[in-house]
Amino acid sequence: MSTTPSPVHRMSEPGLVRLAPELVQALGAPSYPTRPAQLDNPPDPPRAGLVPPVPRRPGGGTRPTRPHLLTRLARGLQRALAAGGDRTIPPTGTVALLFTDIEGSTRLARELGPTWNDVLARHHELVRSAIIEHGGWVDSAGGDGFFATFDNATAAAQAAVAAQRALRVEPWPGGLGQVRVRMGMHVGWLERTCTGYVGLEIHRAARVAAAARGGQLLVTAAARHLLGEWLPLTDLGAHPLKDFPAPEQLFCAVIDRLGPWDSFPPRCVAPPPGTVPPDRPPAPRPRVRCTRRTDSPGPRAVPRLA
Repeated sequence: MSTTPSPVHRMSEPGLVRLAPELVQALGAPSYPTRPAQLDNPPDPPRAGLVPPVPRRPGGGTRPTRPHLLTRLARGLQRALAAGGDRTIPPTGTVALLFTDIEGSTRLARELGPTWNDVLARHHELVRSAIIEHGGWVDSAGGDGFFATFDNATAAAQAAVAAQRALRVEPWPGGLGQVRVRMGMHVGWLERTCTGYVGLEIHRAARVAAAARGGQLLVTAAARHLLGEWLPLTDLGAHPLKDFPAPEQLFCAVIDRLGPWDSFPPRCVAPPPGTVPPDRPPAPRPRVRCTRRTDSPGPRAVPRLA
């Protein structure tokens, strides 16, 4: 799904042309006059072999030449993007990948009924805003999840942390306590074709997000290496990911002092002894029945697993 266009993207070309002089002037760049002094008087009729003059507008002034127009549009878009607008070109090469997904979305949709539409719309607003504000590219937002790419790992982690904090404090309708979103982050090489991104690292990042639980941000070792020390991370060790032969070193972000063991561990991590994740019932104990051995004297009963 395409991203929501910024105000600059929604403007038509005439609107951008009218806005360009003010944008260029705000940038401190030399602007181009719209009423040259030499054109205040009617021009002489063109003579053979000479280039005809630039046509005048009814209200005075000239039509901007193509180089000037492109310069104005480029600088106007540059200023709009620097002010926090949505980016227009997706990153390629070595990029940071972020996957998000609502935990238990099917159950929430069934329990909330029509209210689920409002919850899902608000979730999309919060997550999309966090991604765009940190310079990310929303590649897809189908269903209840996002796939976004960033130029660097720090921006991706900052967007994920901002989204988790916004989701945590949001007063959700329908008496819903929290909408728990699991997130996975990875850094790898991607190419982009006419059909979108391609690359094995997309699948790896998606598996990392699937290993997380609601409210958690899992990070691979490649992303951890580029993040530095500003974000506290808990080392979860190496754990297998579906369809990948080698285990992946995973880290869990500590957001507002909440780490992986404050609620329950990630899906791929075995819980500490004596603890059971809330969504997993205790394993049933095997039934034991007693049978009498016929090859030994006496009525001694020997337990045997059923």
